[in-house]
Amino acid sequence: MDLAYPAARVAIEYESDLHRTDPATFRKDLTRGEHLKDVDWWLVRATADDVGRGVDRFVQRVRRLLQAGLSAPHDHRFATLR
Repeated sequence: MDLAYPAARVAIEYESDLHRTDPATFRKDLTRGEHLKDVDWWLVRATADDVGRGVDRFVQRVRRLLQAGLSAPHDHRFATLR
């Protein structure tokens, strides 16, 4: 995970071309992301488009998730895995 907001349970993972072309990196990141979701975190996966020409939309999305995560419970389907 590249950036985390633990109080809101939001994690951001930047997906570079290495994630797409290196099988070991891809598998490691995929597993880590699934583990985060299992313990009720939201995982935001970002690409160069998100931090380039789409940055405004990306920032709005992250802000929305942070506000929601700080003010209300997340999806608790997996709460027993904690």
